Parts: sequence; structure tokens; C-alpha cells
Amino acid sequence: MAEITFNINYYVRFKPTNFGKAHYRKKREAINNQIKTLDIPLDLKVDIDGFAKLQMHEFMSYFGDIAYCGGHPFIENCEILIDEKYIRN
Repeated sequence: MAEITFNINYYVRFKPTNFGKAHYRKKREAINNQIKTLDIPLDLKVDIDGFAKLQMHEFMSYFGDIAYCGGHPFIENCEILIDEKYIRN
């Protein structure tokens, strides 16, 4: 069996749906409400092609509670992109 090592500190790219963007914003608002002095940006930053980028552990933290079979789509095509430079055999 071939195995690939991937560190969860590495970045992943994905195209969030409107539902995914709203969910991210809701999570960020909750953080801002708990830590009033933090003042973090609320919206998920996307590039001109509609891709967002987060470290994998952040991706899991923000979207893990809605990532299940039959759940509302929060990223397009249920796909995340991993840069080849992060893949080690």
C-alpha cells in the first residue's frame, strides 16, 4: 500500500459555497463575541478564481462539524487542493 505523509499545518485550497462562507463567518463571529479585543476578519478571503486557503487544521476546525455524508455542500465538488510540494512519500 502506498502512503503519503501530509502535515496538518500545510495549506489546502478550496472553493467555498455560499453556505460554506456563511458558516465560516458564523464561526468567526462567535470567536469575536467571546474575545472582544481580538477583532479578527469575519469573511473568508477568496482569490479572483473563488479559492480560499487555510491550514488543514483550520479547515477541519471551521468545517468539521458540517463535513458529513448528506450534509449541505460547503465546498464545491467536495474537493480540496493540496500543493504537490507538500506531498512526501
